[in-house]
Amino acid sequence: MKHVYDENQILFSRIRLKKGTKAYEDFYRKNPAYQQGDDAIRGDDFEEGMKKSASFQALFNPIYQSSMPLLKSMHDTVEAMPVNKKRASMPKHFHENIKEITKLYGATDVGIVQLKDEHYYAKHGLTSASLGKDHVNVPIKKQYKTAIVYMIPMDKDYINRSPHYEEMLETMTAYQDIAVIGAGLAMYLKGIGFKSMFQSIEYYETPLVPLAYDAGLGEIGMSNHIIHPIYGDRIRLGAVLTTLELKADQPIDFGLESFCKRCGLCVMNCPMQSIKPQKRIVNGRTFYKFDDQSCYKMWKNVGNDCGVCIQSCPYAQGIDLKTQAWMRNQPDRIDQFLKEYLEKTGPSRRYQIKTPLPIVKEHEDDERNND
Repeated sequence: MKHVYDENQILFSRIRLKKGTKAYEDFYRKNPAYQQGDDAIRGDDFEEGMKKSASFQALFNPIYQSSMPLLKSMHDTVEAMPVNKKRASMPKHFHENIKEITKLYGATDVGIVQLKDEHYYAKHGLTSASLGKDHVNVPIKKQYKTAIVYMIPMDKDYINRSPHYEEMLETMTAYQDIAVIGAGLAMYLKGIGFKSMFQSIEYYETPLVPLAYDAGLGEIGMSNHIIHPIYGDRIRLGAVLTTLELKADQPIDFGLESFCKRCGLCVMNCPMQSIKPQKRIVNGRTFYKFDDQSCYKMWKNVGNDCGVCIQSCPYAQGIDLKTQAWMRNQPDRIDQFLKEYLEKTGPSRRYQIKTPLPIVKEHEDDERNND
């Protein structure tokens, strides 16, 4: 199968390219269709558009900004840890233990994938500067045998306040939590004799959505997110790549494709119409067309990472398994469910909450103690 995953082509690599540099010129000479739109949104400085006072940002932005030095510390620690030369012997059903160990570290659901060449990015992009890595265009070694893929849910009260500040607090702290799980698991695996590295918001050797699909953690929805049957796309994904060979899981099918065709709320609610209902095939998988440039423009407009598509998905709000089984691949029943669902959400077509959570409540009359 022809390799089509190249980290240089993802938005967060492209927008970090600086005009006038050789890397910029080389990339857009090969990919001219991206250039005009990327130039309009260039820079990973979307927080500058935040509609919050300087005092608010000084108090609350460090909640998530502190995750980057922590992430670098964890990455460096895992990378520097030697692999134990006394490899432990593996029992036949150790895949079951690994899943429970991953949950012990904090994961909610876990799946296993036997890695193939097409799971990997071909080359590193410009995405790991905060880790002190300069590996743009460096080919990625396909050195691991297995991906242990896991997820955690994000708090519904925070996500249902998108595209407001609380949503970004939750997504960014979830990235940190995912990294903590991955770092712990990778160090454990090195300790029993297997080379391992965790994937994080600043370091990927593989795109996570295809891995999560193959691991049986969910199906790919119209938003191009993994939709978990219990938590929808109100999740964050993580993975540890390892040389330990384990029994793999299989993809699941709970009828999401039929549901998305009848629903389309992520398409309707997207403020920038970035999500398109037309399908596209990538490495043999079905995704949907998506305008990443207009999506990121929304981020820059509001100063956070939006999240309306997550909030809009009925699965993110919770659909009990009995109802899922009742309406699976049944258009009339899906329509009946959506009719009742939309009666609850009202004209907004989503569970939007605008009142601030206590964590970011501003006390305008309080005297500030700066001692």
